[in-house]
Amino acid sequence: MAEILRIPLGFNNAYLIKDRQYILVDCGQAEDAPRLLKELRKNGIDRGDLGLLVITHAHPDHMGSAAALQEELGVPVAIHRAEEDFLVRGRSAPIIPYSWEGKLVNSVLYKKAAETGKPVKVGLTYEDQMDLAEFGLDGLLLATPGHTLGSSSVIVGEEAIIGDLLMMVPPFAGVPGVPWFAEDPIALWDSIKLLRQRGVRRVYPGHGFCWEMGLVEKLLRERLIPKKGRLNPVGLSVGKL
Repeated sequence: MAEILRIPLGFNNAYLIKDRQYILVDCGQAEDAPRLLKELRKNGIDRGDLGLLVITHAHPDHMGSAAALQEELGVPVAIHRAEEDFLVRGRSAPIIPYSWEGKLVNSVLYKKAAETGKPVKVGLTYEDQMDLAEFGLDGLLLATPGHTLGSSSVIVGEEAIIGDLLMMVPPFAGVPGVPWFAEDPIALWDSIKLLRQRGVRRVYPGHGFCWEMGLVEKLLRERLIPKKGRLNPVGLSVGKL
């Protein structure tokens, strides 16, 4: 049975999936590479031991260490086809704030980060979903757009590693909410519903801790209104997930 190990990297998470092979999901920022490599080696992983690095989306806090890991460990990299070019060019996918928090963070942290990065050689791309059995995991890579157009989740049984489909809001409070950035907010809402349709009961976000899907659904019903292409993070409960 697969085991999911959270590797905290400051405010970001990487996840190591241990099954018949090792799969790493996301890799933090560029400066996280030494720390992440140290954690991987603590788990007995050296060059050639990591079967696949999955990037859930091409933002610098999720792909930043990919070039360094590729150089050190020789690991192939997988990402949704819509975001392949960003990775290859060492550029960020669009970072589109829809809340005042997102606008603030974007202006302070991401403007420079979005313009810099090391090119990454992409080994695998996919469209709707990709079976991961070839990499020793009874799971799949699933397109869950919204945060970015090519955002992905890794589904392992009733668990999912979801990138920034959901995030901890407010920071460090441990409460799940929608991200401050959404390239397509309506698609984001649909992707959350898709996880439930796929039978996901537990999610692992790129920022925050593991959450039960029941808690996520309850909070989202209370807080969010999908309206005119936007999500209102403090809205009254309407509709159904």
